[in-house]
Amino acid sequence: MNISMLTIRNTFHKKLLEKSTRISNTKAWTKAVFNIFAEIAVENDYCCWASKHKISRNLWGKIRNLNASDPYEFMVDICLTKIDWRNEYEKRIEIAIECEWNQAIDELEWDFAKLLHVNAPRKIFVYDSRVNKQKIKEKKLKKMVECYDCNRLFPGDQILLIDLNRKNIKYTCWEITKSKKIREKFCLERSWRD
Repeated sequence: MNISMLTIRNTFHKKLLEKSTRISNTKAWTKAVFNIFAEIAVENDYCCWASKHKISRNLWGKIRNLNASDPYEFMVDICLTKIDWRNEYEKRIEIAIECEWNQAIDELEWDFAKLLHVNAPRKIFVYDSRVNKQKIKEKKLKKMVECYDCNRLFPGDQILLIDLNRKNIKYTCWEITKSKKIREKFCLERSWRD
């Protein structure tokens, strides 16, 4: 894996701040997040698999060239793969991304659970913790990981939570240890002006 979660966080944050002044509704948020991850894919030479309707036309062409095919959604909202050049048909999901907000809390938790089922060393969940005036608890998401089948999680796997709420942006990264426990790798809250 040649891109760290810290690099992803920093790049995502910078690009998000550049786009945030033009974002007015949920559909615009979704398109912005998809385009940011598509840009990250192109910049790092990853294939990007996501619904082409959520990616801008100029990125779509670049991704089509990297993928050697039209982009389409595969398993999760967005996944980034690297081609194994020894066998061009074998692609490993390096980063799996789910992006959900403006839904009931149980639907958010359902989408987070999808990430746990994907065999990828990096998983990213983008959401708004203050959905429908309720608050999804980071503690609940952590408990979901702790209760998951530990034989399906691998030491070194990382999960990055990106909470885009009205107050600030919070980045929390967990890593699976050798003893199959979860440890916090980093946690950073930034205001929309940083």
